[in-house]
Amino acid sequence: VHPTWSISVKDTITLVDGTKVIWNAERVRERIGDDGTPLIYGDDVYSISGTSSGVNAKGVAYTSVIDANNPLIIGDGWPYFTKGTVTITSDVKTIVIDYGNGARDKTATATVNGVTKTFTMKN
Repeated sequence: VHPTWSISVKDTITLVDGTKVIWNAERVRERIGDDGTPLIYGDDVYSISGTSSGVNAKGVAYTSVIDANNPLIIGDGWPYFTKGTVTITSDVKTIVIDYGNGARDKTATATVNGVTKTFTMKN
């Protein structure tokens, strides 16, 4: 019923010192609302699900998984995620980022090793 599209990324950036930054991602974006204005895209609401993996500039491998039961929600003219959970795992730690219950605010939480902290998203 809703339009969806898949995004697939396989990218490697080689820095001046020879370090490679690798990013691979498979995501699905679904338009879940158009606020009754199907030809005005700025007020649409999107659900994003999927995974990514790679190696950062410090040489640390990671994976990122958007919770399939709690996908990221963004849109309706608001520039921040309003809902959804992402788990980022490396050999060093696991971080769970929770963007909330759908409220339009700039806050989210990050849980690392059982300790949860609230942070403010910035542009």
